[in-house]
Amino acid sequence: MRSLFIGAPGEVVLREVKKPSPKKGEILIEMRTCGVCGTDLEKIRGEAATPRVLGHEVVGEVAELGRGVRGIHTGDRVFTHHHAPCYECELCRRGEYTMCAEFPRHNIDPGGFSEYYVVPEWNVSRGAVLPLPDSVSFEEGSFIEPLGCCIRGLSKVNVMNFMSAIIYGAGPVGLTHLMLLQHYGYTNVAVGDLSEYRLSFASRLGAKIFRPGDAGEKKKKKAARSALDGVAPELAIVATGSSAAFVLPARNHGAGELLDQRKGDYPRGEDARERGDRSHQTDHAQVQARGGPSSLSSRRRAEVHQGSRERLTVVGANSPVK
Repeated sequence: MRSLFIGAPGEVVLREVKKPSPKKGEILIEMRTCGVCGTDLEKIRGEAATPRVLGHEVVGEVAELGRGVRGIHTGDRVFTHHHAPCYECELCRRGEYTMCAEFPRHNIDPGGFSEYYVVPEWNVSRGAVLPLPDSVSFEEGSFIEPLGCCIRGLSKVNVMNFMSAIIYGAGPVGLTHLMLLQHYGYTNVAVGDLSEYRLSFASRLGAKIFRPGDAGEKKKKKAARSALDGVAPELAIVATGSSAAFVLPARNHGAGELLDQRKGDYPRGEDARERGDRSHQTDHAQVQARGGPSSLSSRRRAEVHQGSRERLTVVGANSPVK
């Protein structure tokens, strides 16, 4: 089978490798669609601290079951989460599943950019393989993981108690947050970015736009508030790696909640708390909960389904991924 691996910095290599066979408790899945995450690009450039496994926004069909697997059948359409927590440590008992020390230690093999991949017994036994409804296409299903990151991030702040928000960064994560806030009923949301191309997508989605550029802190703050019709944002979401351009002004805008969803190697289980603001940093989040899809609330499942469809409309991914 063919599988994509990291080569020299900045390069990927497509190799012919032996098709894996599932061992006891494992599942072999035929990949149908796998999204490209920013962390994949970081790994290719040699910048990421995480393992060099490519592809985790992945969905497919069950090809073969290892001995002892129950509740899943050959031919099932599934979403696979690449990591799974222990559900037993103090952090897991507090609901901080992605901060569990076991969470990053278990991964699909050889990765999502493979014709076939194996889900380890650890993940299978902890509900990390979820049925994909027939109403959700494979392309839509590939957005479950990144969408789950955003939903989990917003669940850590009092998102339903606010009316205004500002989003720093109009990339995939920022736009996903924008659509989720609109889904929650927000009408006063401003998005800032240095890229006119990215801002064009935010504008198409109905966001108010501001352009901070290289202005000083006071001008950046004024531009952001002007976009919100002079209102100080109640919620600030940082969805960009350009911390010099955005993070400090965000904390000075008086936002009651700051959700920092940049990529980073944050201490597990520790929330960022600076200047007295309630600040939340989130690592990769998982949509699934212990026990499989029944553990997801109906509202959460609806958010994932609707968000996947809306995000596909934005990026124009309306044809099969080759």
